[in-house]
Amino acid sequence: MNFQKGFLAAVYVLMLALGISAAAQIQNSDSAFSPEPKEKPGELSSSKLLPLLPFDHTSPIAGSTVEFKWTRLDAAAQYRLEIEEVYSTVVLTVVIPPSRETHVVPSSRLNRSNDLRWRIVALDYKGNAIMHTAWRVLLAPSSECEI
Repeated sequence: MNFQKGFLAAVYVLMLALGISAAAQIQNSDSAFSPEPKEKPGELSSSKLLPLLPFDHTSPIAGSTVEFKWTRLDAAAQYRLEIEEVYSTVVLTVVIPPSRETHVVPSSRLNRSNDLRWRIVALDYKGNAIMHTAWRVLLAPSSECEI
């Protein structure tokens, strides 16, 4: 019985971290089962905007592309990817339609001697920011460790 309580508590914490509402939490076994998914498989939707890739403090591989990925925000009309040198020059700003949760950038566009930081900003229909992720650090290619 303690295992079941611990498991349910862990599921609850995970759901809170993903921004899943209390209404969507585990229902009792007497409730009706709906076999049809509300979202496309593999698609994350949330009331929170979360950065997924690249991970914080990672370095792009020279000559490759860098995939920026985030969770979909239900209220977003579009997204803005912001990349800049840490506390300095803007490197890239691009507006992305709401149907996409990824954007690919050639690493050559990010080839700087300084580390970069990036975030996603969710915008409303007027282009006003409604939510943004925390900044994540993207290390300069020269910061790569050799193995």
